Amino acid sequence: MGCPIGSLFNAEYNVLGLCACHFTTFDLTHRGMVVLGQATENLPQVVLEVEGDDIVAVSVMGIIYGYRNNLLDGVAVAVDEA
Repeated sequence: MGCPIGSLFNAEYNVLGLCACHFTTFDLTHRGMVVLGQATENLPQVVLEVEGDDIVAVSVMGIIYGYRNNLLDGVAVAVDEA
């Protein structure tokens, strides 16, 4: 929902959280599934592809909330149009 959680990774349990906005923990071994807390959606998943020696993000499964720059003039856009 737009809260910064990148620094909340717990390697011992492979979870991300506790998110300060919704007090939620996400299981990164099960597609970002909510395991504890008030969030109603799993974390969005970034689809990656290998292109030569590079790994590139090609799309996102799920909704990315909270940031105006996720939209272009208020309209959702495809990855290749952004």
